[in-house]
Amino acid sequence: MKNVFVIFVVVLVATAAAKKGWKLRQRQQCKYDKSAWSDCDTKTNTVSRVLTLKSGKEGCQQTQNQTITCDRFERLQAWKIKKAESRRELQEKKHQRKERQQEMKENKQLVKEQLERCRYEHSDWSECDQATKTVTRNFTLSEGEQGCEQSHTITIACDKLNRIQAWKAKKRDRKQNRIDEKLQMKQDRKEKRKLEKEQRLKCKYDKEDWSECDNTTKHSNPSYDIKGWRRRRMRTNNKCHHFMFKV
Repeated sequence: MKNVFVIFVVVLVATAAAKKGWKLRQRQQCKYDKSAWSDCDTKTNTVSRVLTLKSGKEGCQQTQNQTITCDRFERLQAWKIKKAESRRELQEKKHQRKERQQEMKENKQLVKEQLERCRYEHSDWSECDQATKTVTRNFTLSEGEQGCEQSHTITIACDKLNRIQAWKAKKRDRKQNRIDEKLQMKQDRKEKRKLEKEQRLKCKYDKEDWSECDNTTKHSNPSYDIKGWRRRRMRTNNKCHHFMFKV
């Protein structure tokens, strides 16, 4: 009995899937012109429309009647209206964003041109306005050609000002750290050279003459050995020359 029930369920699912696949293939192969929905029939609580074949392969029905309930039709119409409103709002936002970008681009170009031929003195940033969450700065013309604005005001958000100030402080810290590191390295090298010089001057030796240049090793061995330092001669082009190296 259990096996029969399982077989029945499998056949039912396969039939539903085949029917759905057939409808999908038919929808892809057959194109219809749709008429307007009829008024809601109060007796059957349904609305209907006629589909007329526009293009398709053999086997497509010339006409079809599509019927749905009035409640579903109302939900479908409400969904279409909502979808149209969402699309319209999205297009408006996109258009506004493009306008803002274009305005910002024009303002940047104007500011760039003014900076090239106009010089301004600016005041400090104002306190953050809690109502609008913005700060302002006034610019007054100090030097420039004709056509420069006598004064203008820049307004930005408080959060943006905080980010700018934090970025500037971080930039100053990095620059100061690099300067300190260079000074420290310079001081360390200076102290190291001073220490090496002191070590060399601690010991005084009487030096004898250099021996003859050894042709096998190309070295001229000294007759003395200093702790930490040794002076040698090497032979290059039949001549021995001095050089210092640390042992």
